Amino acid sequence: MKKMQIIKFASAFSLTVLLSVACSDKPQKSVTVANITTNYGDIEFVLLDETPLHKQNFLKICADSFYNEVLFHRVIKNFVIQAGETNTRGIADGEPFVEADSEYTVPQEILPQFHHVRGAVSAARMGDNVNPQRASSHSHFYVVHGKNLSGMDDYLSMQSDELPEDIKESYSKDGGAPNLDGAYTVFGYIVDGMDVVDKIAEVETMAGDRPVKNVIIEKVDITVEDDSKYRSKEIYKLFNN
Repeated sequence: MKKMQIIKFASAFSLTVLLSVACSDKPQKSVTVANITTNYGDIEFVLLDETPLHKQNFLKICADSFYNEVLFHRVIKNFVIQAGETNTRGIADGEPFVEADSEYTVPQEILPQFHHVRGAVSAARMGDNVNPQRASSHSHFYVVHGKNLSGMDDYLSMQSDELPEDIKESYSKDGGAPNLDGAYTVFGYIVDGMDVVDKIAEVETMAGDRPVKNVIIEKVDITVEDDSKYRSKEIYKLFNN
């Protein structure tokens, strides 16, 4: 059984710089929001319209209540928290599990304008050695915790001509996982509940980065919201330049 992992890449990827347009000048639009209820609190993230395959897949499995009682089974402080493994549903604290093979994969939608800043939501996948197309797991996703700033400035200095200034500033100030850029599909971003992500990232873990005490997704509700609710948030601006 192959283990679903997020592979850390050291190589830099060319990133497209988009023209910046003030958010206040843009017409209002509706955004699709996933409201994740956990036993640590609620997390809300916007699903990107620019990654329609991932968006529609996520909506489909949420409609089927797939994530109900599924765990955040992999927690790495200052890196990511990861969920979506069906074999974690209903297991006891500390109980081992074997990761199931993904029922299907979603074709990659890796876009250069979206980055692994703190609060980005991305799809996990199998490694390049068995998955050169970089297709995503149908259910595993991760949230970038991104507090680790060790070596960040040195890393960013090597990409000074490739990253937009606002992205460099975000990485430098809040951390993130720029080494994952260009290798995994970013399909959303957190608009509320990063304090909950922080709490989850602090939990005690055991072998395999599995929390000692279960971090449970109780349910995921999907709503459609006016984006004016989020325009003042820095992460909204990073994803909507």
